[in-house]
Amino acid sequence: MCRVVLIYMNPVVIFAVFAMSISQLSAKESTLFNVKRSQYISHAKAISKKQMTDEEVSALTEEAASIIDDMKNQYIFDALKTDEIVLKYLNGKDFPDSSEPTVIDPNDQKIVGFTIACYWLCKNLSKDLISKIVQKSPLEMVSIIQELSVFFKFISADPNDFGHGTFREKNETATTIFSTNEAILRIMKPLICKNLLKDCVIYKLSRLGTTIVNDNNFNLTAIIDSLKRNTADDSRIPIYIVSEGEK
Repeated sequence: MCRVVLIYMNPVVIFAVFAMSISQLSAKESTLFNVKRSQYISHAKAISKKQMTDEEVSALTEEAASIIDDMKNQYIFDALKTDEIVLKYLNGKDFPDSSEPTVIDPNDQKIVGFTIACYWLCKNLSKDLISKIVQKSPLEMVSIIQELSVFFKFISADPNDFGHGTFREKNETATTIFSTNEAILRIMKPLICKNLLKDCVIYKLSRLGTTIVNDNNFNLTAIIDSLKRNTADDSRIPIYIVSEGEK
């Protein structure tokens, strides 16, 4: 398996541009998310190295699913006031599409891959699959929850705060997010810096997300079947976020 690594550099330049959007993250989300996540981490660590009972698997599954449901409720149903989100390109093609141009910078291209992985997990991660992940590796859900939280901030972001134009289009039941390369690099990239690298310089992506990015593998069941309890995996692909002067 592979692991994505994000290396955060030159924070002053990046944060200054996006300070307005970052400051608008709600205290409600932060408190609720952090409390529930901390509880899940504590419970997962306590039983991650022993044979889990069906009751323990069920309890952890409910905790993880509840956190994801809370984020969907806040960012999709409440913030966007929509029943569903769909990622597309401006030309109407569904996201992702291999025929679309790739980003020239290989490190930025991996930010696009990160977005693809998060979108796939958001659309396809059922409670049954969460249960299978918990059975294989309870702590894997910690990374997945954290990454999905960044994805939800991305889809609900105000594009004007990031110097970006057309980003969303709403109809009666669904909201389309126009996930062009420009939108991902202007909005998702600084959100990754703020939320995944605020306490460290290296972030290691979940193994599910890594396999989607690295192998273009969208079979979640097969990926989950290959999971192991040990999360100390140094074979994950690196994503480097650098300032313009360092490229």
